[in-house]
Formats: sequence, C-alpha cells, structure tokens
Amino acid sequence: MNVDRNWVPMKWPCGPLEIARRNKLGSRSPDLKETLQAWARPSALELLKGTPINCLIVEWADRGPEDSAQQQALKPLLEAGRGMGLSFGEDRAKGRCRGFRCRGARRRTFSGDARERIRPIL
Repeated sequence: MNVDRNWVPMKWPCGPLEIARRNKLGSRSPDLKETLQAWARPSALELLKGTPINCLIVEWADRGPEDSAQQQALKPLLEAGRGMGLSFGEDRAKGRCRGFRCRGARRRTFSGDARERIRPIL
C-alpha cells in the first residue's frame, strides 16, 4: 500500500498507547482517559462525516508492552473506518504533525517530506 497524495490526514489520538503516553506526561485525568478510549470506538468516526478528512494517523505500535492492547483496541476502528472509505497511517515522527495539515477544512496534499514519514497501516 502506498501513500496517497490526496489523503487529507488528521491525527487520531486514542487507545492504550496514547493513554500511556499521556500518563508519562502527567496527564492522568479520568476524563482524558475516557475520551481517548471513546475515540477508539467506531462510533467516534461519526465526527468525520461531512469533513474532507479521509486518512487518520494513529499510533499502531511503540515497541512497548501496550502494543498488543493498542492493536486489539484499534481493530474495530480500522474495520469501520475502511468501510467508510477512510485510510489509516502511522506517523513515523510519532506525535508531530509537521509537514502536513493534521486538522483543518482545506484540502491539502502531502509534501515529499511528509510522505516519507507516513507508513500506511495494512
């Protein structure tokens, strides 16, 4: 699978890896944890209806103990999203949105630098 130049990506923070990352940063709010869990649910994709977003950038693995739990948590989200025509990728720069627009209403294509950083999730 290659990176599509017409993707309009958005960072989609969710699941055990994002919760663990936020905990390390000291963000241990129960509301934040609940939100990150909610964003891993397929129903959260309804937020994207009517937007130009067609690619979600998610954390798939971080070579840590939460990898398996993250992948299990994301499976229903990825399945539902693909059914809606969404693509999924992982940012190799982990958490930085430099080089491409992560949010916004304008359609924007990837620059060469950003394409190098995105790894499609099969």
